[in-house]
Amino acid sequence: MRFLFFSAFTLLLSFYVSLPASFAEVTTEFTEPEIQSLPDLIELKLRAHLDLHQKVKNSKSRALAQKYIDKYGWGYNTLHHFGKGLIYLNRYKKIQNNPHEKAVYLKYAIGELSFSIKPRKVKTYSKLFIFTFLPSIYFKRGEAYLFNNDVPEAINDFLSVIKIKPTFYQAYLKLSECYRRLGDNENAEKILLLGEQHARKK
Repeated sequence: MRFLFFSAFTLLLSFYVSLPASFAEVTTEFTEPEIQSLPDLIELKLRAHLDLHQKVKNSKSRALAQKYIDKYGWGYNTLHHFGKGLIYLNRYKKIQNNPHEKAVYLKYAIGELSFSIKPRKVKTYSKLFIFTFLPSIYFKRGEAYLFNNDVPEAINDFLSVIKIKPTFYQAYLKLSECYRRLGDNENAEKILLLGEQHARKK
């Protein structure tokens, strides 16, 4: 009887060990170097968010973040999602030999990056917030879609970048890459030329 119990337990254990890693297993708390790698205003908002959830009293980050909420509008409140998305995207890029882990990080990167750019939210953002932050968020989500081979969604995001900020040259490069993937070399070349024209206007 003991032998049967032990065999069943061993079989069950081997089954769980062989399962692909879940999101809980592949993600960890954000490290200090990961947080420090973020752009300053995004790092500040993520720190303020973490302080809130850890119930840090007299948080300097939260007090300072409030000044930027006053400057950029309530949309600044959503930017910790941008920070998380950037960290997940960076983790995706660093992983070499674990396709499942890469897929999980890419999925969560897209989810976090999407949080700040839902259409109903964008309609309520201040012009300063839209011009300052949305091009970068759209660009990074477009990159993530491209990594995911979702070319139509990537095209939409890179077009959104250009619509808001026509001088964002990298968006033209990525958009051109999208058209090349679709075999549309004519539009790929046109986009590059258009990007060069706008880059000269900076």
